[in-house]
Amino acid sequence: MSLALQLSSAGQFPQAEAQFGEAEQILAPTKERALKARLLHYRGIHKLNQKQPQEAEALLGSAQEAYTALVPPEALTREPVPRIPRNRFDVNGLGRVGATTGLRVGKTDPIIQGRRFWA
Repeated sequence: MSLALQLSSAGQFPQAEAQFGEAEQILAPTKERALKARLLHYRGIHKLNQKQPQEAEALLGSAQEAYTALVPPEALTREPVPRIPRNRFDVNGLGRVGATTGLRVGKTDPIIQGRRFWA
């Protein structure tokens, strides 16, 4: 599937179509719903690469439904759990209590004492 999408992105549509067909045959007997959803997704992008937005929209909509079916319903409706920064340098905690926006090193910092960084 990845090769097919790469070929499509490079404008090699007949080769990409052949790869997608092969992937479809391989995935036909499997019960791996995530792989089948990915195939729909990649085929949708392939159609966008070919400037076929109506076909792409249908495939991408089907892919979204297939992906959504993989997620437990309660996970789709619950509120996100607030994330508490692990330390003051946690960049993902930016703007929250305890997070810093930058690292400040002063003349009294024990790491640089004894070195001639400051005049």
